[in-house]
Amino acid sequence: MGCSGPQNVYTTIHYQYKETVVVETPQGLRSGSSVIEVILEHPTYPDKPKFAEFRPAGFNGQAVAVDLPNGKTVFALLSSHDDQRWAESAFFNLANDKYRAYKFSFINPNDVPVHRPDPYELAMRLKGPQTLPREWPKPTRVSPFAPPPIQTLPQPTPYPFLVTFRDPNDPSTLTVIDPDQTGHTLGKGYKLKEIVLELTDAPASTGIEHRLPWLAPTNPGNPGFSHAPQTPPNMAGGFGARDFTVQGTIDKDHANPIM
Repeated sequence: MGCSGPQNVYTTIHYQYKETVVVETPQGLRSGSSVIEVILEHPTYPDKPKFAEFRPAGFNGQAVAVDLPNGKTVFALLSSHDDQRWAESAFFNLANDKYRAYKFSFINPNDVPVHRPDPYELAMRLKGPQTLPREWPKPTRVSPFAPPPIQTLPQPTPYPFLVTFRDPNDPSTLTVIDPDQTGHTLGKGYKLKEIVLELTDAPASTGIEHRLPWLAPTNPGNPGFSHAPQTPPNMAGGFGARDFTVQGTIDKDHANPIM
């Protein structure tokens, strides 16, 4: 007769943040916002308690849309060049940049674990608007399992994909915008000013299908679009509906809000 060992227990909570994209135009600043709701999962490991911390487990929301005076609209997607779930971890990555000293204090020379706050505990300490950097600093740390040299850790891209459409009714007219050369796509005098994240109590945004009709659930061509141009090679499969909207992935009956 067999017996089982201690079982892992999972606790889920959720939080919302508002993403605001600001663009400089010849007629002044233009901005748009969207609220993203993130679900977090906290596993309790009876045999490895020091490794337990909150981690992303799903999200709801949609791309930010910024209407410009020249008739174009900029969309900041839910994905980035190196992360198809960029929106899920964006606020977490921002918090870890703010509290980088905690993130890389994994271990001391005597191989004794160093206490550090949970990454999402750090995220919840960020009050007020937080501007995303164009690039994360390049952090280094010494491996606890090997002598120097110092290891450089890979960093995710801070910015999401920025795109626009020549015709919002035709997904094949999508164009990717270089955030450092915005005017090349949008026209002279147009420049991305900043992307700002801020914790909020507002619900996740919906309704982007009114701007992009091919995203509507009743559209025969949904989900996504099959004829859109490919994205850069490091994101396989091209763009799809989930780059613009993700709904219904959070079980609110089992997710408690972070206070």
